[in-house]
Amino acid sequence: MLKTPMRDKTKFASAFTKWVYDNCGSKFYFGDVDGIAYKLSNNTARLYEWKYPNAALSSGQKRYYAKMAELIILGIKEGALNPQSGVFVVYGEPPFQYGAKVYSFIDDKTVSFTREELIDFVKCDIKFPR
Repeated sequence: MLKTPMRDKTKFASAFTKWVYDNCGSKFYFGDVDGIAYKLSNNTARLYEWKYPNAALSSGQKRYYAKMAELIILGIKEGALNPQSGVFVVYGEPPFQYGAKVYSFIDDKTVSFTREELIDFVKCDIKFPR
């Protein structure tokens, strides 16, 4: 069976995810991304995964997001993307009244953001501290 990042195999994030699970086999990882931002004005692309504060990524998510980070790094090196592009995991409790911690796959670093900073970060208006 196809591995998904969801713990309960009877629930799916979308009808498409269920269809893939039922029809496409298990020789690859298929998961849902929580968000992708692309800001034209500064050519920044960011992929976001969200988790509760003490939750962990699945092994498949770790491999998949690390590979996506490699692809973004190539885009940065080629000049196709802004160096502030990246793959990030947001750890926090919605509605993020107390902010969140954000992990960068590219930097292998976690930074705390206030709620207001998180809003600006998700909109690609502020940089990830490097």
